[in-house]
This record gives sequence, structure tokens and C-alpha cells, in this order.
Amino acid sequence: MKKYFNNIIKYSAYREVLRKVRYRLISKKEKAQVDTDFLSKEAITNIIDYVDNEIWKEGIELENALNQKWSKLQSKKKYKGEADVKLLYYITRMIKPEFILETGVASGFSSAAFLTAITNNKKGKLFSSDFPYLSIDNPESMVGVVVEDKLKLNWNLLLKGDRVNLPEILIKLSKIDIFHYDSDKSYEGREFAFNLIKPKLHQDSILIFDDIDDNNFFKDYFQNSNFYYRLIKYNSKYIGVCTKNDQILKNLFKL
Repeated sequence: MKKYFNNIIKYSAYREVLRKVRYRLISKKEKAQVDTDFLSKEAITNIIDYVDNEIWKEGIELENALNQKWSKLQSKKKYKGEADVKLLYYITRMIKPEFILETGVASGFSSAAFLTAITNNKKGKLFSSDFPYLSIDNPESMVGVVVEDKLKLNWNLLLKGDRVNLPEILIKLSKIDIFHYDSDKSYEGREFAFNLIKPKLHQDSILIFDDIDDNNFFKDYFQNSNFYYRLIKYNSKYIGVCTKNDQILKNLFKL
């Protein structure tokens, strides 16, 4: 506990901590209100049947390598962070984006997926927003710990939290080709980020939201809109993928 409070002071994390506390207080209520029919009726449950198998296999190999690296790390605790490495790698390899923006890094599984795909594409930059996990020693050292040094040339990582990081990142971006959201899981947090990045989106931008079963944000914003979407079941969670260009989704997922 002393370590936690010392890190709060060190990183001036008062506002971030208050947001996390608030989310814990409202998360059960948001979860209870989720439209489960929307998720269960529309989700792809066996994605392997709908993707390019060769590229998907590359993602499987990457995920296995990252899990192996993680298993050898010390002081892991709770900082791993869940990410569908295969899906993120696959979308990036297929789309070949110039600029990717992600929120939520933790140990770096999602970042490694993007950066490996960028390297294989020979094109692209990744901008990441995160905030250190305050209950561990040297929390910054654990952010992106599974990302190999050789991949970091194409990586811009900020660690002050989305409310500070995103405005700073958006100044540097002329557009966003892929946006991956996996940080503040509250409805308000998702809403804040989406409204902030909207001016940088274009017709072919791909948006990926993790854990859309935590609240109704994805359904409320994208079900009846000018976005086309696919829902994907990952373990016991759901991921939402959307874009204004339906042909992109048809190319990604052979439905």
C-alpha cells in the first residue's frame, strides 16, 4: 500500500486514481445494463473461418512467442494485459496503415502485435497512450516490456494517461488509420476518447474497441450510425471493429 501511495505522488496520479475509483463504483451498474442480445446474436465466434489463414497463422506464431517471453519474466503480477494479438496483427497486415493510435499498453502485447505487423509491412508508425500500474516497483519499466527493442523505432509511447496523452499525440497526427481502444473501460472514458479522435478519422479508418461487453457504448454509438461493424468474441469477452467503408470489413472478414 505504501508503494502505491508513493507512486501516486511520484506520477501526480491523483486524477487518474479518482477516475479508476469512480469506474469501480459504476462498473457493475454499467455491466448490468449491457444489451447481451446485441452481442450474442451478432458476434463472430469462430473467426478462423472468416480470415486469411496464412496471415492469421503469422499472428498465432507471434502470440505464442510473446506468451513464451512473458512466462520468463519476473515480478509479473497483474500487469500482463489481455489483447487479441492475432486479430490486431491480422488487421494491421491486411490494412497496411500509415498511422495507428492505441490506448492501453500494459506489458505490450497489443503494441508488439502492431509493431511486428508494421515491420513486416515495411510501413507505419504506432502512437500509444498508457499510464503506469502504480502498485508495482518501477512501474514504467513494465510498460511494453514484451516489445523487442528492434521494433521500437516506429513507436511513440506516452505515459501520462489518456486525458494528457491523446491531445499531445493528435497534434502529431494528420490522420488515424487504425484506432485501438483498451484503456479506461467506462462509458465516459470511451466517449471522451472517441469524440477527441473523430476529427482525425477518414472514410477508411478502422476502430477497434476491446471489452465492449462492459457497457453499451459500442452499441449506442455504432449500431445505428454511418459506421459498419463486426463483433468478435474473444475468450469470454467481445471486441467491436468498425469503419465507414463496408468493403474494408468484407475484405477483412469473409462473411
